[in-house]
Amino acid sequence: WIAVNRKIAEAGLVTQRPTSLNDAAPPPTPEPWQKVLSASEKVVVLDTPQDASILNNWELATPMPDVSPVDPDAKHVVRTMGVVPYDVQIGARIMSDLTQQAPQTPPPSQTLVDEAFVAQCPMVIFANSVSIRAPRCGSSLGEWADPSTGRPIIRWKDNSKGGLNFGVDSVVTGNGSVAFAEFVESF
Repeated sequence: WIAVNRKIAEAGLVTQRPTSLNDAAPPPTPEPWQKVLSASEKVVVLDTPQDASILNNWELATPMPDVSPVDPDAKHVVRTMGVVPYDVQIGARIMSDLTQQAPQTPPPSQTLVDEAFVAQCPMVIFANSVSIRAPRCGSSLGEWADPSTGRPIIRWKDNSKGGLNFGVDSVVTGNGSVAFAEFVESF
């Protein structure tokens, strides 16, 4: 069993996690103009604290020498440097502002739309039979109940206009208080 457990653990490490509704949305695809604006290449620069202080010293009037001496203690730093000319950058910025922007998040899936729609349209589910009961003494609500358990499914009452109002129970507002449907008399 140890070998079997080891193989299951190995398979679990390479198996992708299934997608769920709680996963974060994928990032939007970058605009083509963003690729132009972010074009760069890596360059190696020679930076020392002394060079930085010279560059920041605006009172220094002497120009930098053409060839700087190589300092063995100098740090080599890799930086990115833009490679796009200014006129192309300006054109890319204008085109980026004129083109339709991609949404920050992709549109919802059909599953999410269906869930949101069903949440607004409650369903009543019961077995092959239902027990319809008249209001009891002292109560204005009748009920449709599951005959096997006696649990009320829907409560109903007369709306004093020749029709019926149907409601479902709510822990917050009471029995039959959440409107489900209404039957009205029409002439």
